[in-house]
Amino acid sequence: MNPSFMRIGILLSALLLVIACAKPQYVLEETRPTLAEIKTRDSGYVRNTVLAPQTETPGSFLRQAGDRLAETVVDTIQAKGKDVRLTIPGHKGFPEVLTLGAPFGVPEQRFDVATTVRLAGYHHLVQVSVRDVRVFERQTGIWWFRKMRYFVTVAASIDVYDTFTAAKVVSQVVEKTVQIDPNTYETFLDGIRNAFPAVDEAIRGIGRQFGRQAVGAIQTTPWKAAVTAIDGPHIILATGREAGPRVGDRWAVFEGRRTIAGHDGERFLVPGYKVGVIEVVATADGRVQAIAKDGGDFQVGDIAVPVK
Repeated sequence: MNPSFMRIGILLSALLLVIACAKPQYVLEETRPTLAEIKTRDSGYVRNTVLAPQTETPGSFLRQAGDRLAETVVDTIQAKGKDVRLTIPGHKGFPEVLTLGAPFGVPEQRFDVATTVRLAGYHHLVQVSVRDVRVFERQTGIWWFRKMRYFVTVAASIDVYDTFTAAKVVSQVVEKTVQIDPNTYETFLDGIRNAFPAVDEAIRGIGRQFGRQAVGAIQTTPWKAAVTAIDGPHIILATGREAGPRVGDRWAVFEGRRTIAGHDGERFLVPGYKVGVIEVVATADGRVQAIAKDGGDFQVGDIAVPVK
């Protein structure tokens, strides 16, 4: 064979090999949709929300102020929160885990508490507290119109958790300052810290603001239900007829087994890919049964959302 043809053949073979190696490799990709890619249907469903007790607050005055704040937040949520049902400490069905001190005060406990509350049928957890109440004096005005005036500042916080992810959807600290009269100022300095009208005004203003924020965050979060058991062909979910499910409703189910680590030992649940579709076949108080219509491998902890 002519050496020239041999060299050409070798070059062509090498070129074909390079081209073959340069071709994009086919990678097996996950084709199942995620929760963010699904059009959900929330109309007619009630979001169950629970108000956690205050964390330990030093002093009876701050606890009294915190009680007034919580009272105002509850009133606002109940007045403004269409399709939001709020459970407070002492009410029937209040999660026992929330009575054991202040579980959300320790970051590494939040995920486990959120999981327990979620499997009890609650979508969100609200926690509010008054952090500080302090008075001060300040000269105001100009020239000979200057005079000493007295003020009280109330600092309060709110956290709203999505129990399905253990993440905060609202987290804010607010300070509100109002003017008080000299007698009230002196009374406060003397240690007689009654819930006088000026403090009450500031607390109620913050409480109304917090209540509106909580309602806005709760209503914009897609309605969900957690799978609590697999009973033969039936899939049991942590919700009941009181939350709005009806026989014939169809829900998409997503993996609820993926977690990520955050700072300070925190963990968060990240809904995974779609597992399948289920249809509600029976409802009762605090309990819904469904059967699989598509897909499979449903597991406890998976997350169901109503679909259009």
